Amino acid sequence: MTLRLAVVGDPVDHSLSPVLHTAALRLLGVDGRYEKVRVASTDLPTFFAQARATLDGFNVTLPHKEAAARLVDELAPSARQTGAVNVVQRVGDRWVGHNTDVVAVHEALSLLLMEVSPRPRHAVLLGAGGAARAAFVALRSLHVPVTVINRTPARARALVTSLGGAEDAVREVDDGRVISPDILVQSTRVGLDEADATALPAFVVSHERTIVVEFVYRRGGTRLERETRQAQRPLVDGLSLLVGQAARSLALWLQRPIDLPAVTREMARAAEESLR
Repeated sequence: MTLRLAVVGDPVDHSLSPVLHTAALRLLGVDGRYEKVRVASTDLPTFFAQARATLDGFNVTLPHKEAAARLVDELAPSARQTGAVNVVQRVGDRWVGHNTDVVAVHEALSLLLMEVSPRPRHAVLLGAGGAARAAFVALRSLHVPVTVINRTPARARALVTSLGGAEDAVREVDDGRVISPDILVQSTRVGLDEADATALPAFVVSHERTIVVEFVYRRGGTRLERETRQAQRPLVDGLSLLVGQAARSLALWLQRPIDLPAVTREMARAAEESLR
């Protein structure tokens, strides 16, 4: 029986998820297909209902991760903790929502933190959507205090409040006080459409040891990614995060252990080849 998978988002044309999962399914010898499905926010409930007859599972990307958490039948602990879903798994006749973004961010940062001294004392998180929620939880699990900056302060405050952050952990985008974080996480869609766009407010100034986490990936890299590489600063790029969450998504859909290192390497190879 063919495993029927997809990624749903708006936009979704840029997604490399089909490339990653097709390569991994081939590696594992699994008969499966993975497609892109563009769905507007207003049509998401209909998609969830209709997908019961057409899909065995799917990924959720921007801007639907928070809405997906309200549409599944059950939330796994990772999704309940964040209030966002990036993987939907069929279990019997029920949709179960998971969040594999958290572990992808946590593991990528943990590897870098082993090489960094002194230990980071403060992080700045740009954005307040589903990806930001996963990053916030991952940073808190690493015991790094977080300041959230979003163009809509109310959304930033809602994120912080719902995830148990400090009340003073939100900064306005036009705040003039300079802040120099040890970790900078860019979780907005800025850079997806325009290679030279930046979400970085002028008052956020990186230092030579700032670790940058960029969720967006694109051919040639985003502006933030390129500048970080040029400055030779530690970087977790969007492709690494995509692969990290994707390998764990596949394990959930297959409902059996897989060789995660081998699958991760194959997904990374396929993604890099696609971006050449």
